[in-house]
Amino acid sequence: MKEQANHITIINQFQETWSPSRLANIALKDFVLANENGWCASIETTLKALGITCGGSPIKFGINQYQEKYKLQKGQQKNQHYYWASKYGASSKQAFKIIKERLQQILQFASDNDLIAIDLIDFSSSIKWKVAYLYASQSIIPIFSKKALEKAAFKTGLYPNKQYSIAHLQEHLLKKKPTNIEMWVYAQKLQAPAQKKQKDAKPQKAKIKAAAVNHWIFSTNQKQYDINRLLCSEFIQQNAVNWAVTQRGEKVRKGDVVYLYRSGEESGIVAKFKVVNEVSELIPSTAFEESLWQDSGAGEQYKGNYLRLQLERHLGAEYCSLHDLRKSFDFKPMRQTNKLANEALISFLESNYFEEGKPLFSLEKASQDVFLEPKKLAEIEQVLRYKKNIILQGPPGVGKSFLSDRLAYLLIGSKNEKRIRKVQFHQSYSYEDFVEGYRPTENGHFSLQQGIFYECCQAAKREPQLPFVLIIDEINRGNLSKILGELLLLIEADKRNQSIRLTYSPQQPFVVPPNLYLIGTMNTADRSLAMVDYALRRRFAFIDIAPHFGKRFADYLQHKGRITKGLVQHIQQVMTNLNREITEEEHQLGRGFCIGHSYFCNFEGLEKGKEKEWLARIIRYEVLPLLRAYWYDDLERVKELEESLL
Repeated sequence: MKEQANHITIINQFQETWSPSRLANIALKDFVLANENGWCASIETTLKALGITCGGSPIKFGINQYQEKYKLQKGQQKNQHYYWASKYGASSKQAFKIIKERLQQILQFASDNDLIAIDLIDFSSSIKWKVAYLYASQSIIPIFSKKALEKAAFKTGLYPNKQYSIAHLQEHLLKKKPTNIEMWVYAQKLQAPAQKKQKDAKPQKAKIKAAAVNHWIFSTNQKQYDINRLLCSEFIQQNAVNWAVTQRGEKVRKGDVVYLYRSGEESGIVAKFKVVNEVSELIPSTAFEESLWQDSGAGEQYKGNYLRLQLERHLGAEYCSLHDLRKSFDFKPMRQTNKLANEALISFLESNYFEEGKPLFSLEKASQDVFLEPKKLAEIEQVLRYKKNIILQGPPGVGKSFLSDRLAYLLIGSKNEKRIRKVQFHQSYSYEDFVEGYRPTENGHFSLQQGIFYECCQAAKREPQLPFVLIIDEINRGNLSKILGELLLLIEADKRNQSIRLTYSPQQPFVVPPNLYLIGTMNTADRSLAMVDYALRRRFAFIDIAPHFGKRFADYLQHKGRITKGLVQHIQQVMTNLNREITEEEHQLGRGFCIGHSYFCNFEGLEKGKEKEWLARIIRYEVLPLLRAYWYDDLERVKELEESLL
């Protein structure tokens, strides 16, 4: 208790000496680490008295007094008296102003208990969390190493994940903190087990909970039981199924959840069930259920103990493979017919596969039905990751909108539309629609309402460990300078997390978080649209999407649409020739006016034996009107093209 009281006294003394208001008005000479009585030196002295290490370079606070013994590193600048990190400004005065602003933000966010906002501030990670603790010791756990936080979180049931930020780990541990224990004591208890070397530490073994829903993993062997046939049948959609059990069946209760693990080829979690009847020997099987046993001897062996399971969701081709399980955490193939699932596995499956039915989305899945090669798709994803903003540009019908969805799924790793928002720009769209503005209310007054971009930024800020995507369809149809306003600066990749005051709410600093990605689409064949200005072009990477009438297109039409090989080859030939002619018209048209492949990817109304009629409809009512718009002054040429196409 005496040691604890001493800890609190040290923090109180520091706060009395260096109040937030004094820090806000401090001069540079009284700030730098070289001044033994300055703010930086006081931070180090206080932390040392608390038993907290504060190593690092002399410039760890962003700026310091320059001495000849210091060797200037890459990304640093100096003048006669000071040296500083270049990212903070071109002069010592400018750098110190930005550093003070960010420190004040840290203090404010710590006071507001907004840990996510602290994480987003571009400042030395170790320093900003230690500063936050000294000014708000009841909001921050005094553990500042991410590795140490991960170990502490692991002890409380959170399985390690590289995407977890310091703020995420802090918030998790704060939720687990008993109310009757001081923060500093809690930190010591969390770190105590970490001092003992434990080999191959693993999550605690799952235990049956008496008054709660238990989650089980049931395993099935495809060589004995045709699970694929069962899951794809109409029977399973309407009926509970008998499930034979030999281990721990009597411990499974009505209402429990069962994840079905398929062993053998394509092993992994394939479905989720709910237990509707507890174990019994008296449940008769239907003829269909009996036929699922591929090994009659195995069927006889299992008879006697049955559970009734009702299907909640079949993952199909999007199942959770053993590879995904191993990649996420140390999951080994099932050796028993059933076992309890631990909290880490339950959380993983529910958040990535069974929450609103959003399965993991891989590069292989993203490239299905997209005629880009997987290598090219992966390259575009990498550009999006580092640039933060891309525009998919191309002629009509090349699948820009379709591709933008797949890129978003690929980036976030699932079809979780909670983290994907869409908007379409048009000539009447404004800053007030996109960011924020005043809108009339039912009682005749006006209230400040946030737009889709503001909401996306706030959502991304709350979960910085997860990527969020905003898709802007027809991005060049709007007045971009008018719509983006002052945010044109902040969307740039290296300006994320810098704060700015918005037009309608200048009292609150606003940032665009680095985990928000923008995907725009742009039609290059629309003459009515204005060109995108150079300021915006510098902030986006432009990806050309061209028509694809190659092998992947042919395979798609043959397998998905059941189009004959001869007709597919005809489409490939005539469309390739047409696009070549359009491209050669550089003075009037060019490659930005080519005809895309997606015109031929809709098989609605296609009847077997009437493939030619289907193609004729597409040519007459979709392709030819576009050609007439292109060659409005040469309709004879369009007539010739019509004959060749049909």
